Amino acid sequence: MRALGAGLPKTLTPSPSPTKRGEGGKVDGPSPTKRGEGGKVDGPSPAKQRDGSEKPVIGYFARIAPEKGLHLLADAFIVLRKSPGAPAARLRFSGWLGNHNKPYLAGIRQKLADAGLSGDVEHVESPTHADKVRFLQSIDVLSVPAPYREPKGLYVLEALAHGVPVVQPRHGSFPELIEMTGGGLLATPDDPADLANALRRLLDDPALRRELGDKGKAAVNERFTAERMARDTIEVLGRYL
Repeated sequence: MRALGAGLPKTLTPSPSPTKRGEGGKVDGPSPTKRGEGGKVDGPSPAKQRDGSEKPVIGYFARIAPEKGLHLLADAFIVLRKSPGAPAARLRFSGWLGNHNKPYLAGIRQKLADAGLSGDVEHVESPTHADKVRFLQSIDVLSVPAPYREPKGLYVLEALAHGVPVVQPRHGSFPELIEMTGGGLLATPDDPADLANALRRLLDDPALRRELGDKGKAAVNERFTAERMARDTIEVLGRYL
């Protein structure tokens, strides 16, 4: 991952290839993040300044499928909300959903309903880039607790580009991404209770959320640009040519 520009994610740079679309013409996976002058990410610094009257929002933005771990986040959300003194958080999720995974989502919804939390759970359709930006602007923390060793985790960088801190499992690309950006916390993989604890740490501490979100956004703008990728690629090629 460190070899070429520390694994610069394609979603944060222009790409000549067409966007892959899934069923019904919806985007299958993340759409490119817009960049402004100098390659920096356009968009707000996160985390809305709350007056305490709004419930904090936990977000998930990835393909809705078992391998991305929405079921684990739902379990963690239940643990969190049932914990004494826990904040009355909401869960908001979005991403491409194929027909074959609709029973999977139905099972998650039923589990949340059985826990009495349906009123604080929202599935948001986000087929366009503008929808995605609005989604990221509407959440306080992002978590996509993929149970497999995710080699990329582009959604982490997209969230950080909008100043949204993340909580991710301690495997795959996530430890390195968190180390490089300082934009989030790590939790034990496949452990909803530990994930709930990490989420609560951020939800209970708005100042920490802002700190990690600001660090993450600054790191993305500094390290994950087309210009930085070009410089790092030239440097690597120069060692061998």
